[in-house]
Amino acid sequence: MIISNLMKLRDDIVIRKVGSEYITVVPSPQGVGYSSVVTLNESAAEVVKTFTGLEFSADLVATFLLNNYDVDTEKAHEDAVALVKLIESSGLISLENH
Repeated sequence: MIISNLMKLRDDIVIRKVGSEYITVVPSPQGVGYSSVVTLNESAAEVVKTFTGLEFSADLVATFLLNNYDVDTEKAHEDAVALVKLIESSGLISLENH
């Protein structure tokens, strides 16, 4: 199942490479001083960098993975859905109207 609803990544996402992983610090809403950290692999970090500040869907992420990595269609869709779920649960989605 592909999630095709459009959503938008926050435009204040910062990604840093630490060893072989990529760390994303998610600033707290309204600057209350609480931030969360999300660890991403290289391909997930590239997806986040590519779509930061833009509208996207799991379908678009799957297409990105197919065009940039050696994966089959089924694996690209599975990975895209998993990444979108991680993005949503980690607070990387913009809550502003787009």
